[in-house]
Formats: sequence, C-alpha cells, structure tokens
Amino acid sequence: MERVPEHLYYKWDSFFNLDDLHLIIATINKKHDREFKDIPAEREGVSIKKTKTKGILWLHIKDLLTQLERAIKITNRDNFGYHLYDLFDTDLLLFNTYNAKDESKYDWHKDAETDKAFDIKFTILINASIEPYEGGRLQFFTNGGELNVTEMDKPGSAIMFKADIPHRVLPVTSGIRRSITIFINGPKFV
Repeated sequence: MERVPEHLYYKWDSFFNLDDLHLIIATINKKHDREFKDIPAEREGVSIKKTKTKGILWLHIKDLLTQLERAIKITNRDNFGYHLYDLFDTDLLLFNTYNAKDESKYDWHKDAETDKAFDIKFTILINASIEPYEGGRLQFFTNGGELNVTEMDKPGSAIMFKADIPHRVLPVTSGIRRSITIFINGPKFV
C-alpha cells in the first residue's frame, strides 16, 4: 500500500495478476445476483452513469478478495481510525463494464451519503480489465482541479479513497474497461 498525492487515496499496484482477474470475472459471471441496465445514478433527473453493471454478493466472491479486505482494514487502522462494519455476506459489490461501443462513462459523483442508518466511508476500486482499452481514466476533483488517477489504468491494481471525494470515469474510447467497486460502510458521521 502506498499513499499518493495530497493523501487522497491509497493504492496497491498489481494486487491481482491476470489469472486472478480471470477467476474473479468468471465467478462474477457465473454467480452474479443482479444485473442493472442502468444503475440509478442521476443528477437533476439526468443519468450520469453509462455502463453495464452486475451486482454480486460478498458471499460469492469473498474468498477471492480476502487479502484485499485485510489490506483495507490495515490501511484504515493506520491512517483513518474509522469504525467500520465488516462486509456482510449480503453486501453487494458492483462489477462495471465500460464499453467503447456504448461510449461508456460515469460523470462526477460522490459515494458517501446514504439514506440508511450508515454512511459509506470508503470506495475501493479494482481495475479488473483483462484486455487492452483506451480512455476510461479515473479522475478526482480536488482543490487543484481535476487529478488523473493513473494507477487505475493498470489491470489488477486497486485503490481506496474516502467516499466523499468527487470522482468520475472518462469515456472509454477503445476496447472494454472493467472495474469492481466495493463500498466500505460504517456508522453515520455526526
């Protein structure tokens, strides 16, 4: 794990190898629990997410992500000290497919607030791409403007960031970009 500019996020380069990614994707395709045509992500009544998304329960994928879960807990303990809920077997992870043919993208948004009795503390993203693609760059919006998160360009890499940071995925211009999103929850901030 390495801290990166402005302490906005933490990264794990090449956390998963290509064989790991193939196994993870095969598991998701076989055992996914939901498929979303358009996951509800809107701003002022306009859809801001254009991807194909499958949801998979933590139950079905946790054995493949145990080491990452441990790294997330250690990073929180050492850098934030937030009280976090464990991932439950019924928690849904998102598998996003951004296809250049569909001009897939995800405009500016934050993940932090929920209408439930908890908040999303961290967003974890895994680049699960298994073939080359172009575009699809992850960006954060910071006090200095747009920041390219180049670490997410490499398949198998993972990042962790506070879920209230505005971020987006630029359009994929060639090929298919795949990512896995894990939301780490905890008690509401008061």
